[in-house]
Amino acid sequence: KTRKRTDEILLKHFKNIHFTKVLCPEDLGDKKGKPNGEGLDIILNEINVEKKQFLYVGDTEYDVKCAQDADVSFILADWGYGNTSQNIRKINNVNDFIEFINENS
Repeated sequence: KTRKRTDEILLKHFKNIHFTKVLCPEDLGDKKGKPNGEGLDIILNEINVEKKQFLYVGDTEYDVKCAQDADVSFILADWGYGNTSQNIRKINNVNDFIEFINENS
């Protein structure tokens, strides 16, 4: 999302939540946004998290490709905007996501 749209979403839905890092396409300068994984690499380096500890949850084919390019784990939020033909783990709702996290912690 653009910085403007991201800020609107954060203000509306997450105004009392602090995010360590929020990265938008404009923040990448001449670097490519999704599906290029460069943005994820930047976030991982800045928050000092190893790729094997990171899980990307997205809802489009661009998100799938971004996670693959950055070599991080991915789950498709099947209730979102998109879909994928790839054979990957999908979650249908937040409860499925919580169950997945509990199974894999």
